[in-house]
Amino acid sequence: MTKILGIAIRYFSVKKESVVSTFLGLCELKECNAQNIVNALKELIKKKGLTLNKLRGIGVDNVSVMTGVYNGV
Repeated sequence: MTKILGIAIRYFSVKKESVVSTFLGLCELKECNAQNIVNALKELIKKKGLTLNKLRGIGVDNVSVMTGVYNGV
């Protein structure tokens, strides 16, 4: 069964002078583990032309693979 990860972002828009929330994209996951989620996120970020080292924060639905102490994203 194919798993899809939906990514939404929040950022400060200089043009709008406010915080904006928007849908960034969907990532197909080969496996639902931390490494595949990280790889999918990095690929989407690169595809959208964003700079990884300028991004901050994470929001999750409290699944252990996303927030795990040893193998989390």
